[in-house]
Amino acid sequence: MIGAILAVTGDASSLGAPERNTPVMLEKASHAWDAIRPITMALRESGADSAKMRDSIEKTANFVGADGVFNFPPTDHSGLSKDAFVMVEIVDGKWTLQQ
Repeated sequence: MIGAILAVTGDASSLGAPERNTPVMLEKASHAWDAIRPITMALRESGADSAKMRDSIEKTANFVGADGVFNFPPTDHSGLSKDAFVMVEIVDGKWTLQQ
C-alpha cells in the first residue's frame, strides 16, 4: 500500500480499531491474492492433476501481483527476485526511479 487516509480522529473516530486495522487487513489481502492467483490460473489450465499444476505454475512469467512481478521457474519457487522491486523517490511531486 502506498498511502491511505484513515478516520482515526474527528467524526469517524468512533470506528476505532476497525478503521486503524484496515491497512493491515489490506496488506494481508494483497499477499493472499498474490499466493492464490497463480494457483487458480494453473487449476484452470491443467485441472486438479498436481504434476500438471506444478508445470503450469512453473511456466508463470511476469505475473503482475499486488506485491510485485512474479516468476516461478522450476529452480526458484519463491516468485519474487530482487529484479521484481524498485526503489523510488518523490522529487518535485514526481516519482523518480532510483538507480
